[in-house]
Amino acid sequence: MRTTSDDLYQLIKSVTEDFEYVSKLSYSEDNQYTRRFVYRSFFSMVDSTIFLLKQKALYYYELQYKKNNDYSAYCAVKGVHFDLSDEELALLRDEQYELTDQGNARVGEVKLNLKKNLQFSFKMSAKSVFSNFQLDKGGQGWELFFEANKIRNRITHPKSKGDLIISDEDFEKLKKALDWYTQIGNKLSEMSDYYSWVNDVKDNNKYFAVIHESG
Repeated sequence: MRTTSDDLYQLIKSVTEDFEYVSKLSYSEDNQYTRRFVYRSFFSMVDSTIFLLKQKALYYYELQYKKNNDYSAYCAVKGVHFDLSDEELALLRDEQYELTDQGNARVGEVKLNLKKNLQFSFKMSAKSVFSNFQLDKGGQGWELFFEANKIRNRITHPKSKGDLIISDEDFEKLKKALDWYTQIGNKLSEMSDYYSWVNDVKDNNKYFAVIHESG
């Protein structure tokens, strides 16, 4: 069953508030407990926003076929279409197809690692809002983000007491990973032609006329 927009809003609100709370707490009480909380809550927020991007792409894909909304109006005015392959649709739904022991086809849940899922979700999100956004993988931020993820995995699945220790260097990596992740999210929105168009027609009081004409 599709996650509703309200459920998505509440999810993102909750994980963001968790991260903001433990981040503030770590400034006043900087210790190993709060550092681990910050690490875990940050990547919980990342996982949730990746899910959000994929759900929004699915939403826009379906919305283009409906009337009297700004997305289908944009597609009509611009003469564009948000196309998705069967493979892309399945991955946006976190689905894969498999066979039971009895030879019957069924839908299973696909498990994507963070690096693949991050790239795919941003690529599909950019495609859905007609953005020229390209994920920045050439700078230090990309590397530090995944180094921080390795630390998250280490403290989540520790094999020794030492695996739970987050050094000053480890914590600094997370701060830089956060900066990079925030920047790419902002750029994704800023480079969207769809968002720019919607803001333009609303600012110029043309919104309802455009929606009516395209519908």
